[in-house]
Amino acid sequence: GNLAVDLALLSGDGQGAPVDTTLPDPVVVQVTYRGVPVPGARVDFASALGSGAVAPASARTGADGTAAATWTFGTVTGPNRLAADVLDLEAGLIATRQAVAQAECLAGPPASLTIQAGDGLVSPQWVHAYVPARLLVADRFGNPAPGLEVTFTAVRGSGVVSPATATTDAAGVARAQWEFGRTLGEELLEARVAGLLPAQFHATVTAPGSPYDGTYWAAATCGAPITVANGAVVGVGPDWTLRSSVPLDAGGAASWEFNLRPPETMPTFRYCQGTFALDGEGGASVSGTYVTMMGDGTPWSAVRGF
Repeated sequence: GNLAVDLALLSGDGQGAPVDTTLPDPVVVQVTYRGVPVPGARVDFASALGSGAVAPASARTGADGTAAATWTFGTVTGPNRLAADVLDLEAGLIATRQAVAQAECLAGPPASLTIQAGDGLVSPQWVHAYVPARLLVADRFGNPAPGLEVTFTAVRGSGVVSPATATTDAAGVARAQWEFGRTLGEELLEARVAGLLPAQFHATVTAPGSPYDGTYWAAATCGAPITVANGAVVGVGPDWTLRSSVPLDAGGAASWEFNLRPPETMPTFRYCQGTFALDGEGGASVSGTYVTMMGDGTPWSAVRGF
């Protein structure tokens, strides 16, 4: 009959290396019978998980009962597993269990930058726009490269970006917020990773549809930014609900009115209203009143800008 031998993993477990490379340490196993090394036993090695390759596929144990194999990763990141077994029917030897080594295949050096969001956008002048800029960093096989530093720089226009540096996450993505400036024309944001040409995010700041368009930061009495497009209020802060908006009239004035949400925040508050005006030098402002349930109004004002 066949002799049941023990197969133990001696070394080579728990390693990590980049894709398409050979692990620094070989996987070494030992065959014993009742604690005594068994020479000449055939050990079979095979990849049990991942895209790695093992060489040799089988080896005979030496005088100390050990056999070794080298392990080379494939081109896909992730966990890998190598299994060693003894099924030497010619010699009448069968292992009681396999010996298994685990390893982690890591991304290689960064080789490509791919913009995922934030490119080719258009925004009207004076509108306060925050744009998520997302960049994917990958190795030469397309595997996401985590833990790399990406530098974001606004190189054209009057926009700003935050943070200036970001680290790629587990999916190989770095993120930043790009705030468009107030200057008409092209905005350009560059993202750099050491050793690679930068990725470029493009945007265009266009002339407003009306002289009043833009974002106004309301005073604390109204407590919400106001956005105007094509001469009418199109949005207010997150705690407000727009009730009505009157576009520019023939005299060049625009007015609006909106309610507060939720009412519990300011139980005596009823609504806020206002009218826009130009200063003759390209600036704009809004002034109006907020009205309580008692019908009394308190004046307030805000200037366009950010």
